[in-house]
Formats: sequence, structure tokens, C-alpha cells
Amino acid sequence: MHSSIYKFLKENILLEDVKNKRVIEVGSLDIGITLAIPKGEVINSNYREEIKQFNPDMYIGVDLILGKNVDLICDIENLVRTFGSNSFDLVYSIEVLEHIKDWKLAVYNLKEICKENGIIILTTRSLGFPLHN
Repeated sequence: MHSSIYKFLKENILLEDVKNKRVIEVGSLDIGITLAIPKGEVINSNYREEIKQFNPDMYIGVDLILGKNVDLICDIENLVRTFGSNSFDLVYSIEVLEHIKDWKLAVYNLKEICKENGIIILTTRSLGFPLHN
């Protein structure tokens, strides 16, 4: 994730948003690649440990394959089927949407698993960022 996203999360995810709440990170796989160029860029790092310091009732990371920071394999199209509607207080997905063919369904599913008055945080790459898998 870009350092500006990290800063945004640090400034905007508050203790009351997380403590004793249910949190899901969609696209949680950390492939452990760090780039210094462009400045401030960190590829595929996540905010898991920072959120867990706020003592959520549950924190689950999902992605397409098992690996570091993935608790359950689940694609974005099956979130509702897997977890049910209104399941999480905080739903966040950092730089995932640009990889999904049916982004409208993806956004619908993220909204569907979020509880009423819950929080959804989504980011995606801006124009000008090079193509990446």
C-alpha cells in the first residue's frame, strides 16, 4: 500500500470503530514485496497489526490463496454466501477492486456483509499507476 493510504488509515480508523467489533480485510494476502520506488510505496503490506491493537472481537483476512495474513480462502464474489449479510462492523479492502472483473458485484458484496451503520473503506490505484497483476 502507498504510504498515503497507511496515513489515511492511521488517521481515520479509530478505537471505537474496532474495539469489540467484527472486522474483515478483503484481499489480505501479504506477498512481502517492498519497493522504494516511487518514494513512499510499499506493495501489498496491510494494516492488520495496527487494527488488531484496538482489540476487535474478530478479525479475519480473506484472499484467493492461502498465505501470510490470510485466515480463509474466499473470493469477493462469495463473501455473502460465506459470511451472510450484516456480518461485519468494519469492512476494508485496499487496492483490490482494480483486479476484479465485476467490480459492481464486488462493491455490492462488500456493502452486503457490512452491518447497518458499519464502515467500509475501499481504495484502488489511480490513473498513471503501471499495470500490475
